[in-house]
Amino acid sequence: MLRCGLDLDGGTAGAGRGQPCGRGLPRDRGTQDPGGAVPGLLLKSGAEGVQGLALADGRAIAFKIDDGDGARRVRIAVAVALLRAIGADDLPGTDRAVLDELARPAVYGGGRVVGEVRVKLPF
Repeated sequence: MLRCGLDLDGGTAGAGRGQPCGRGLPRDRGTQDPGGAVPGLLLKSGAEGVQGLALADGRAIAFKIDDGDGARRVRIAVAVALLRAIGADDLPGTDRAVLDELARPAVYGGGRVVGEVRVKLPF
């Protein structure tokens, strides 16, 4: 089972990092979030498209997507883009292949792939 973090420091963050992530899927089957790909990453999804991410070294990001149902579709791609923007993909043990897969989720229509999500950050 994938673990979201390596350092269970006993606090709230440590407890959250110790929880299984990636829906219990083995690494070779992919994950639904970047938690299994970035060591020490803590993820917290909230209502109304809010997402929080924190790395074990204290770097953190919070964002909100104002797109109703679209928030589900783009949340992970935005999280990956922001993690890369703060250098998380350079951390030892980060699985860049998983981040690459999560960075451009497919968009389906009529039961087939009709496009993909691409994130462009304003900075």
